Amino acid sequence: MNEVLETKIKLLPENPGVYIMKNAQGQIIYVGKAKNLKNRVKQYFYNSGTKTAKVMAMVAEIADFDYIIVPSEVNALMLENNLIKKHKPHYNILLKDDKAYPFIKINMDREYPYLEFTRKFDRDHSKYFGPYMVGINIKDVLEVVNTTFGLRTCKTDFSDGKRHRSCLNYHIGRCSAPCIGNVSKEEYQERLNDAIDFLKGNDTKLLKILYDRMLQASEAEDYESALEWKRQYDTAQKIKRKQIASNPKDYNMDVFAIVEGEKCATISCLILRQGKILGGDNFRVQDGSISLYDSLSQFVLQYYQNNGMQVDEVIINLEDEDGALQAALSENINERAVVLTPKGGLRGNLIDMAEVNARDAQDRSDYLISRQDDGIPKALNRLSQALGIGYIRRMECYDNSNISGTNPVSSMVVFVDGKPAKKLYRRFSVKTVVGANDFATMKEILYRRFARYEEGEDESFKQFPDLIIIDGGKGQLSSSVEALSDIGVTVNICGLAKREEEIFVPDRSQPIILEKHSAEYHLVQRIRDEAHRFAITYHRNVRRKKQTESMLLSIKGVGKETVKLLFEKFNTLNDIKKASAEQLIAAGIRRAVAQNIVDFFSQQD
Repeated sequence: MNEVLETKIKLLPENPGVYIMKNAQGQIIYVGKAKNLKNRVKQYFYNSGTKTAKVMAMVAEIADFDYIIVPSEVNALMLENNLIKKHKPHYNILLKDDKAYPFIKINMDREYPYLEFTRKFDRDHSKYFGPYMVGINIKDVLEVVNTTFGLRTCKTDFSDGKRHRSCLNYHIGRCSAPCIGNVSKEEYQERLNDAIDFLKGNDTKLLKILYDRMLQASEAEDYESALEWKRQYDTAQKIKRKQIASNPKDYNMDVFAIVEGEKCATISCLILRQGKILGGDNFRVQDGSISLYDSLSQFVLQYYQNNGMQVDEVIINLEDEDGALQAALSENINERAVVLTPKGGLRGNLIDMAEVNARDAQDRSDYLISRQDDGIPKALNRLSQALGIGYIRRMECYDNSNISGTNPVSSMVVFVDGKPAKKLYRRFSVKTVVGANDFATMKEILYRRFARYEEGEDESFKQFPDLIIIDGGKGQLSSSVEALSDIGVTVNICGLAKREEEIFVPDRSQPIILEKHSAEYHLVQRIRDEAHRFAITYHRNVRRKKQTESMLLSIKGVGKETVKLLFEKFNTLNDIKKASAEQLIAAGIRRAVAQNIVDFFSQQD
């Protein structure tokens, strides 16, 4: 731990708040909440025996941190959530916006309401049923309900007073055709009420209707129709079986349970409507929090922001600390939300069921990860055989990034024993090449890399690589080989062409083609993609910094030395914007220039 971190930890307040972890490049890598900032942040840097491998990996990257004091843990939870959405830190749980489960929606304001598929839960006057998770196909539900009760599937607007024509569904007996006045509003509403009754969990009437129709068609020797009604009946039975009806009461609740594994945690979610389990899903989460409760509460909050909330009870397997989760859900999602952690009874049994599912998913995940890890030595061995070289332990991959030749940069990523060694990654600002010239850029970077090897001071360059991978085809490889020859370095090197993932090696005209989807194929893909990601990220940061410097230099009286001083004292552009004239003067800026800076940013707002 560096002195800056040690000092900042000592000065931390004991208030509730949010802490923001940053790496050496100033990137936000984790955002967390705390009831007591001092106690929570200290846990990351001390008592290493209590931390998971995931947390320890994150701590190794932390170079600095900031914090924001808030009035309560509820405020901290909401601020944490907002900052995660804004910055998308690598070590936080990130539920994708499109990870929303399907619902059946009925807009009751329509003249003849119909059932529709949706993934968006709006706070309107519509009725919503779901979410339908793993185990039940929502399209099967829609087909069975619409066919049985003759509900329309079209979105025709009947309020225009125009004359409409019936569609094919009416002629094959699948729709009651309100479009031609074949059914009254009262009768259609009865059909809709029966459909709603089924969606709430009462399947008796629907099954009886389908069974009777099947028998009637069979007795009339209309075997084709009888077969179709039997198919619908079987589908309804399948839906019924998947809705586990073991709960005596009409419970509407969502159940969440989290369990911890070696390298990640798993959260299991069960959905109960009208006492029946509509389905469930398991989520593998990799979160940098020391507290399982923090991981669970952040997940639940994100889940409801994506999926809406239909239930009054949220059941979790960890105590809701100081009611923070309930308060956050009540204030922002559903004012009636109640968060419970039962110790027994029916709700306790549901928690047990969710924990069993989460543990099973976690064990399977750990097993697959261990198998993947076991496969790495074989992949390295097969890759070395394909390239005709000795065993590979250290691989380095290089990639260049620029836009129309501006701000050219390059990256070096390092894999040791087939795994990323992120501490050894390095970035290069290109110094001697003007414009977009990948060949010349690669030459410069390799010159510099092996010059640093000779110096033997930087940990990243001390070790000699067993294999260098260049992101590119024959041209990039040739220039790299030439560069290595000029500086008298002999090393195994290859080029990876993007189009067909062809591997080119020196003194061989034809590329090496690895078996697609093999472990070695994915390994070279992974290191190339990592080098590309690392280069792109660096290029964006450099471009943003140049744009920021250019903005500051446009202010009267601000030169390069003043820009340097501003960033030394205030770290970020945002901090410079917030600084008062007095703070700028205290940092060493002349009074007139300080006032110019304040005036410039006040005009930007």
